[in-house]
Amino acid sequence: MDTLQVTECPDVASGVWRFKDTIGIATLTKVVIEWMRAEPEKYFDIHFGFCARGQVGIFFKYRRGATDHFKFVHEMSDQLLRQFGNDFVGWDISAATWLLTCKEVEHV
Repeated sequence: MDTLQVTECPDVASGVWRFKDTIGIATLTKVVIEWMRAEPEKYFDIHFGFCARGQVGIFFKYRRGATDHFKFVHEMSDQLLRQFGNDFVGWDISAATWLLTCKEVEHV
């Protein structure tokens, strides 16, 4: 039987950076590779997906540690706006994250 375990992670930001879908996954992949090379210990889940009509997103979980949440969001959004201009649409990011994991449990 499986059980669900909920773990609060107050130092993990999670969310999505949203772009016009004209950017393309190949371009966003290059951006993500740069992030992971610069901070390999910080990103532990990154994937792409459509998040609204005409938009594609970089979905992520980021260990921000002691970094202030608002500083993290401001610096990253500023960097993306400079890099992509109006093709960077916005973000939805949580300051804290609750991770759900499914654990197999044996009954005796």
